[in-house]
Amino acid sequence: MDRIGFSFSQRSLAEQIHSRLDSVAYHRQFLLNLFINKVNDQLHLVTSRTRLRQFLYDYHYGEIEIDNFLNGTQKILRDAGNSVPAF
Repeated sequence: MDRIGFSFSQRSLAEQIHSRLDSVAYHRQFLLNLFINKVNDQLHLVTSRTRLRQFLYDYHYGEIEIDNFLNGTQKILRDAGNSVPAF
């Protein structure tokens, strides 16, 4: 009889642990998705800037010097950072 009670208790405990782990994993996944969405929105603000894309294109194809690229992109990134407090 003790063996049956022990087996039942063991199964019950395992189910409770599994349920708790599922709950914690779901909550962590939810928080991670919130963070990813927030970062994605912030990145969209930066990448949607037409002038930044033009600087990147021009630098990639050698149409502007590194100094001009850095000066132009830093100004755009500072502006983007000021519009998004957590950036």
